[in-house]
Amino acid sequence: VKGLTNREGGTRTSPSMNDYRIPGTPNFDNNAPMRVGFSPGELNGGKGYINVQLAELKIWQAAIPEKDIQTYSCDATMDESHPYYSFLVGYWPMLEGSGNVLKDVGGPYEANMTLSGVYAWEDFTDLICSPSNTNLGTLVPKNSDIPTQILSFFNIARQDKWGLDGRVWIAN
Repeated sequence: VKGLTNREGGTRTSPSMNDYRIPGTPNFDNNAPMRVGFSPGELNGGKGYINVQLAELKIWQAAIPEKDIQTYSCDATMDESHPYYSFLVGYWPMLEGSGNVLKDVGGPYEANMTLSGVYAWEDFTDLICSPSNTNLGTLVPKNSDIPTQILSFFNIARQDKWGLDGRVWIAN
């Protein structure tokens, strides 16, 4: 099992890769319900509960190379453009915010999960990772955008001879 975390050298804005080897030879071909956040007797001594905060869960039917996991770890989307989309078994983005059902929005089985036990919904930022410095200028307004935005607000068409290179951020 491979996961990204802000523990063991990682931070919230720059997560680190961690491996967990399932002990023994688990039998995945069974009728037992899948459990997330519970491992009887495996972690935390005999308690079996894992204290985690999950933002999303993806299960693949193939081992994804670590390089590709890191490349797509900050991508909050999952669609056919992802190079391993055809290997996706289930995708639970955990965006419900309330209730006890996690919807599988990407897997072929549409296997929703039912939450039980002690859990709490907490707001999590839509921006999973910090934007890179190379494209920061495309994510926030610049001074050159102000005149263009004001003209747009008053429904005044911009003319090329004015030489404005700003961008309109709010269309309505």
